Amino acid sequence: MKTTEIVSIEFSIFELRAMFTSKLTRLNTFLRPTNNATRRYCSEGNRKKWRTPWINREGEWQSALGVFRVGSGPSSEYLNLVQTKIDLRPSSIKRWWKRAKEDLEIINERYIPERVQILGNDLSAAHFVVFRNGAIKFYGKEEWIRKDEDEEYDLPEKFDPMLCVEAIDASKMSLHYDGLINLINLKRLKWLSFAGCPNIDNWCLDRVSGHFQDTLEYLDITDCPKISAMGLGCLYRMTNLKKLLVSNPNDDKNFELSCLMLEDVLPNLEIVGIKYISIDESSANDERDETNHSKHSQK
Repeated sequence: MKTTEIVSIEFSIFELRAMFTSKLTRLNTFLRPTNNATRRYCSEGNRKKWRTPWINREGEWQSALGVFRVGSGPSSEYLNLVQTKIDLRPSSIKRWWKRAKEDLEIINERYIPERVQILGNDLSAAHFVVFRNGAIKFYGKEEWIRKDEDEEYDLPEKFDPMLCVEAIDASKMSLHYDGLINLINLKRLKWLSFAGCPNIDNWCLDRVSGHFQDTLEYLDITDCPKISAMGLGCLYRMTNLKKLLVSNPNDDKNFELSCLMLEDVLPNLEIVGIKYISIDESSANDERDETNHSKHSQK
């Protein structure tokens, strides 16, 4: 290779290196401005801010439909109330008042952690039940604690590890599904009565059977209109249940069938309050139906 060609190649490489160095220097200068530029950009007077929405700018026209804008205006409950047609009929006012009372009862039955921290699970549940005209009995004691004629009752106001709730009588109490959370932490509950409770339904039975399946021995659900045959099906988990009191005022055959299946699953269970159709009565009814059918066919 000639000397002139070697010199030209070295000169070309030097030019490329100088060009790339210049480009990198300019790029670094653009990405990392000088200290003066940084101070000038971040000063209080020139600090960048988020753009103010046009609806919040001064002097902008406000529309009445702005209440439907996301994140502003009244709540959806208020809009629903405003859009509902005013109905001042006595029946509508009665329904509204009943619904408002029920919502207030559910709020009053809410779980209060501070009460449990002070009293413990058993005493907290005892105060909850007795205050709402129920009754409780502690483990190892014979007396029932309930309100007296002056609406007063005698229960400890501090935690006592020796007191465990064994029985609860919540008969005719206005107890809802949400209020059962105050009872689910009872570890030695054996006796429970919901007789005459208008708000105890199938979902409540499912919750009770899930939390007391190993301890409960006695359960009374008579005169509970919201309990059906579907609710009885969840009681199969209560392996220690020995006595179940029910009522079937409408003589629902599915209710009777559920009781039969429940007794078959739990051999030690005694169900009181259900009237099964005996084999003799069933055959007599079949013969009576056949006789009536033959008479109508002859006519």
